[in-house]
Amino acid sequence: MPIKTAGIIGLGLLGGSLAKSLKNRAGLSIVGFDKDKNSVNAAFNDGVIDIAAKHLSDFSQCDVTFVCAPLDYIPDIIKKTAPFLKRGAIITDVGSVKNEIMERTPSFDGVTFIGGHPMAGSELTGYFASKEYLFENACYALCPAPDTDEKHIDTLKNLVLKIGAAPLVMDPKLHDAAVAAVSHAPHIIASALVNSVKKLADSNGDIPALVAGGFKDITRIASSNPELWGMIANINRSEILTALTVFKNEIESFEAALRANDAEKLFSEAKLFRDGIPDRAMSTYGGYYVIFVDILDTPGIIGKISTVLGENGINIKNIGIGNSRAYEGGALQIAFEYVEHRDKTVRILGELGYTTYL
Repeated sequence: MPIKTAGIIGLGLLGGSLAKSLKNRAGLSIVGFDKDKNSVNAAFNDGVIDIAAKHLSDFSQCDVTFVCAPLDYIPDIIKKTAPFLKRGAIITDVGSVKNEIMERTPSFDGVTFIGGHPMAGSELTGYFASKEYLFENACYALCPAPDTDEKHIDTLKNLVLKIGAAPLVMDPKLHDAAVAAVSHAPHIIASALVNSVKKLADSNGDIPALVAGGFKDITRIASSNPELWGMIANINRSEILTALTVFKNEIESFEAALRANDAEKLFSEAKLFRDGIPDRAMSTYGGYYVIFVDILDTPGIIGKISTVLGENGINIKNIGIGNSRAYEGGALQIAFEYVEHRDKTVRILGELGYTTYL
């Protein structure tokens, strides 16, 4: 089925980013709705949405509709929207927990529901934080019901590819277990780490002065919306508790190893597994090919290197000076979309006398 019009219910970070990406990359006409009129007006004035919906019946022309709302509200919104959609339409969501949403969502005559979860996001929220490229290189999980027609799955997969994401068809229960391990539990762990450092800082005033880039990098997600993450934690509670049990066992293993002066083995196991993860592994925030360059942090250094790479036809996705060398070998971090650009950069900078690290 050709897709010409997409509906977006909820123009926050994910919904706004979907609208921008579907508009500019897939060439679709966009019908958008949000209870925040400022977001709707901004999206309309930006040319991101073509129709500012005032009622669910305004989505009747949509070939596919994305429900971009907090987890608790998604099933009810789907139930209320589906009766207004035309036969053959697809309705999907962006919730980070899939099994409960699918269990709470009935089947509809003539309308296909496929659960969706783009593994992309930010600690920022709202339409004004949305970006067209948010989904580039991100894994986009699709969780269809067992009896879903393959043509509808393929339609949604092709649309996901157009916005730059990588579609992955998954069983909803396996999805929830996986995201509990790689996203939900790590968020709790990051928050717990921040809270731990806060308590230690209460008795040691020098700690805040020593908080460097490495600590802020690994705890960045602790700055995300507490209400949203409280909802996610409650809904995926069982799978998260399983993941946290494994984590607690690992902490106990490290405690025992420290007492025995034998922690190197556990560090080695972790390094071996992490180093085996592909460079372009999909993460919550998307993945790129990254190198680190050993440089002096001097005025103009970023511009100098950017100019050299630009003159050689290399496209940089992100570049910046890190605040800590505790975890990587160089102060300058450069991210590329293509491995060829990364490898060419390593060669060029090497010829100029710079040391780089993958």
